[in-house]
Amino acid sequence: MWYVHSLNFLNYSMNRSKVLLLSAIVPAILFFTAPVKAGDFPDNERMRHVEQLYTLGFLEAFTINTGESIQELITELTADQNEPVYGRIVLDAFDREDMQVIIKQSLRRSYQEEHARASITHLSKPDIASLMKKLYDSDTDFDDEELLSDFQDFALEVETNPEAWEERIDIIASILNRSQTTRITVQTLEDFLTIVVFAINQTNDEDDRLTDREVNELIISLRNNFRQFFDNMMLFITLYSTREAEIEVLQKHADFLETAHGRWYIRAYNSAVLNSFGEISEKVAVDLADWALSQEEQVLE
Repeated sequence: MWYVHSLNFLNYSMNRSKVLLLSAIVPAILFFTAPVKAGDFPDNERMRHVEQLYTLGFLEAFTINTGESIQELITELTADQNEPVYGRIVLDAFDREDMQVIIKQSLRRSYQEEHARASITHLSKPDIASLMKKLYDSDTDFDDEELLSDFQDFALEVETNPEAWEERIDIIASILNRSQTTRITVQTLEDFLTIVVFAINQTNDEDDRLTDREVNELIISLRNNFRQFFDNMMLFITLYSTREAEIEVLQKHADFLETAHGRWYIRAYNSAVLNSFGEISEKVAVDLADWALSQEEQVLE
């Protein structure tokens, strides 16, 4: 049945390259402090800071890897479909340039000069820049069997000798918690998967389709699996990707995230990512609904 592919997605996700880079996407509401008036500072300075935040936060990597992840997921889920038109609808919507525009617009809206300057100063430090790359643009590729084996050995070492890793674990857990990495990742995948499952179900003959209740039950099951998977794995993945970073650098970044500047940066970063995915997901939902309606009309004819 078609939904076996959806259930197999969990296994597929575990072998996705750059799993950590899915750390930021899906409609959610984050509360910001009052927006800054456009006349409070030169617009060209604001745009320069937005470009710096975009680069230093590795949001370029986010747009690239999100597109690649979605493309591979859609390809996997539509492999046995007779009419994977919806796959093209989804892929066309997640355009890299469109995501960049939405992200930068969001950063511009949430911009506050003092916080932006402090964030840029922190992120520009060579040791922090190196850490950010490990956190958000790691070249860890779990499709590489040798690397996957190394990761598994690393995870086993941490599990069997936690005392040796206690300090590093505490700091990484703090960074993940303050960055809301796991929560946003899971929410993103949940919402995107809901769209894909709906589309796959619509491609089947009426006799083979799941009922609305069955679709909801499937999605709930997948959501529970997602949450369990990321709760268990995100810490290990981040520990592995940052295993060569010095404790002092990790602590410096964790301390920054606890400041007012750091909290603003996380809100601005997450909001930008969520907005980009949210706007595009909304477009996908509308386009898929129109497509599904056209399918029904063709059947009636």
